[in-house]
Amino acid sequence: MLKILLLCAGAGAFAPPPQLGHHRCAPRRNKHHRCAPRRAASQNQAANPETKITSDYVATLFDSFAENFEEVLESLDYCAPKFVGDAVAALAASRAEPYGACLDAGCGTGLAAHGLRPHVAALYGVDLSPDMARLAEELCYESGPENPPSRSEAAARRAMGWPLLYDGVSVGNLLDLSSVDGLPEGAFDLVVAADVLCYFGDLGPVVAGLAARLAPGGDLVFSVETLPEGDYSWVLQCQERYAHDDAYVARVAAAAGLGVVEQTRFQPRTESGYPVRGSLHVLRKRMYSI
Repeated sequence: MLKILLLCAGAGAFAPPPQLGHHRCAPRRNKHHRCAPRRAASQNQAANPETKITSDYVATLFDSFAENFEEVLESLDYCAPKFVGDAVAALAASRAEPYGACLDAGCGTGLAAHGLRPHVAALYGVDLSPDMARLAEELCYESGPENPPSRSEAAARRAMGWPLLYDGVSVGNLLDLSSVDGLPEGAFDLVVAADVLCYFGDLGPVVAGLAARLAPGGDLVFSVETLPEGDYSWVLQCQERYAHDDAYVARVAAAAGLGVVEQTRFQPRTESGYPVRGSLHVLRKRMYSI
């Protein structure tokens, strides 16, 4: 059960099972061995649709673990949402005007919300799992925004006047945001995805969809996992999450009309006592199409 929970951080999507074109680790005596990437040309083949895990399956899986999700992550030195929030705080401090609306893409149970809320005028979330989205929607400030949030049912929130962290939370697939009500193109000054895109191989479609939600000049901030070395664009690792090369992310960004502001290495979590390598990407949408 713990292994499955480790796969769910972010809850925006899920890595497909073993398939042609994705390098997998051969069995090793050291159970902590991580995948070494192969040549990028052999990595980036299209997935066999017959072996893909369906969105319905993923939503059901995440729903079943939603109540214990945060408790499990506490044992992993998990910091991706905080790192994303710190990056947003630094960006907000450098802006002439505060951020307007923000989309927390793959919001899960709302772990990033407390760090985002002080820096945006409105905060919206979207997640594939209805139960994850429900937990995010219940986040409120019972003791003021200077204290950590708690969860309360709608009737209690209304009676006590406790403010919500999210102005709205939707259920939807990041690969089909156009079908989600309330998330129109060009509506957001900021889009974040904390520990979500490591569950996608080819980042092109999902980054393009997130970029479309941004207003011109808006920022996209997200984290991915990386490998310490190798010639690869993206590769499926042994722990069923993808690693993405910084240069590849920059190429995907350019194709989506985004410029790279910053790429920073960090450690999003530990796993089996070993550090997981990650990279934070800050991208900015061009003011005008070229």
